[in-house]
Amino acid sequence: MAISAERFTEVCALFAQDPKNRRLGWQHMEWPAAGGDPQRCYSGLAARDVPLELRKGKALKADVNVCWHQVYEVPVLCFVPYDETDAVVSFADLMEYLRFPDSIDGDAPILGLQPESVVSNGHHPVTNHFTLHLHPCETQSTLQAMGVTADSPWYIISFLSLVGPIIGMPLSMCQPSSSCRDGSAQS
Repeated sequence: MAISAERFTEVCALFAQDPKNRRLGWQHMEWPAAGGDPQRCYSGLAARDVPLELRKGKALKADVNVCWHQVYEVPVLCFVPYDETDAVVSFADLMEYLRFPDSIDGDAPILGLQPESVVSNGHHPVTNHFTLHLHPCETQSTLQAMGVTADSPWYIISFLSLVGPIIGMPLSMCQPSSSCRDGSAQS
């Protein structure tokens, strides 16, 4: 099920209000639309310096955004990975270290999928800055198969639990605390 921009804004705000999520660095963000249209603004989540747990012991960090994709009407995870010197990691180098969930040991795909078919490089759907992102084309059907609906208080948590591990985000960045389990995080 697609999620409306308004509902996406609500669930992002609830997620960001949770004290645990704030301690982890999640913030509710509002970005002006690319092109500078002052009447349009998009909401989402952002976290900086997220440690990535990657294969082969590679230590990277990423700036992560979760924003609403106006074409697919679902969240999309955008990220910019960088190394210990703060140099941005190339798409090709990143592909070598991703933990892909459809594999037994992180090396051999079970379903024949490769990280390159899920991770894309291109422009951020809101800011138009260059970024890497998880392509949103299968997000709606996957969340629906998991029983997640747009009105679920677990929508963002379900989304992050699904896509976060693909880029090596620690599960602690994707799991709810007790204050948001009923969907009404307290500030």
